[in-house]
Parts: sequence; C-alpha cells; structure tokens
Amino acid sequence: MHKRQFAFAIAVAFIAGAFSSCSHLAKAQPMEGTSIAVQILATVRLVSTENILESTFREDVAKLEASRGKALSAEERSLYLEDVINDILFYQMCERDGIKVSDGEIDAYIAKLRLQRPPEETEDEFKAFLVKQGVEYEDLRTNYKKQVLIQRWLMSAKAAEISTELAVQTKEILDMYELYKSKLVRPDTVKLSFLLSQYKDGSEEER
Repeated sequence: MHKRQFAFAIAVAFIAGAFSSCSHLAKAQPMEGTSIAVQILATVRLVSTENILESTFREDVAKLEASRGKALSAEERSLYLEDVINDILFYQMCERDGIKVSDGEIDAYIAKLRLQRPPEETEDEFKAFLVKQGVEYEDLRTNYKKQVLIQRWLMSAKAAEISTELAVQTKEILDMYELYKSKLVRPDTVKLSFLLSQYKDGSEEER
C-alpha cells in the first residue's frame, strides 16, 4: 500500500514538473474591450490560453485562509499559485489527450455519498453538512473529478509500459530454463516407483 501511495506521489510530482515550463508570470494588462488594467498573475498555455487574475486568486486565497483559520505566508501563497497553475495545465493536458470524466460519473459519486446520510436530508442540507466539514460542494465535485482524471492518466500513460513488462513468451521461459537448469536444486529427473507385495499363500506359480 505504501509503495502504491509513493508511486502515486511520484507521478503527481512528475506532472507538476513537466508543467513548469508551460506558464509564465505577466504584468497588468487592460481588460478586453476596456481601458481598465487587470493584474494577471500568470498566463497558462498548453492547449488554450488561460489567465490567472489577481482578483480571483485573492478570493481563492481568502477562502483557503478561512477554512484553515489562519493567514497564508508569502511562501504558502506562492506554492498555492503553483498548484493553481499545475491544475489548469493538468486539465488542459487531459483535454488534449482525450481523458475525460463525465458529469454523470461525478453525480453518481455524490449520490453514493448521500446514501450514507439521512434519507430525508435535502440537497441544501447536504451542502450545509459539507461546509461544516470544511468542504464546499463544488470543491467536492472538482476534487473527485481531478482524482479520477489522475487515475485515468496514470493508466493511460503506463498501460504500454506495463503490458510490455508482462508480455512473457513461452519461448523465453524455455530458453531461460535451459540456461539455468544446471543450477536448479533438482535438475531433470524421472522418478520410478515399484510396488512390491509378498504372497504368503498360493502356489509357486501364483507367486
């Protein structure tokens, strides 16, 4: 189990590292169609171009700080911005590679969670319950979608490698046996067994 978790962490780290060259910080730019300057913290581009606005980022940071009950340090804000960039790039990569999660799959997951709640609980009451647990309803959907996408990306990215490693031909097995059979504990042998029975009675011919 630990090895599996470690491999998963490595894969996620690889995704983040591969994305590092696909984004850059940008200066304030006028909003399209207006002369109002908008501060763009970063521009992300893999399949399409997406800007991370300072105003939106501040709102997200405020929500995160509220859920944690403390303010983020400058380093934590920087790391959070990297996470936002990597998330956008990951979703764009999945879009490029045709890796998808349907809304129906997410709805089915939410329905399973609600089965564990009182049957008379309304959707609003369920959302209120999630908030008490420190999770927004939309965040729950987003996090589940990301989890499934990562699993499917790993399966897609490693499928060829895994199938190659497992494809062992009969000839390879026999060749390996011939190569090492002299070192086996018990080399080629034929075991013969004899059943002897003594006749106490009967004639000499019967014996």
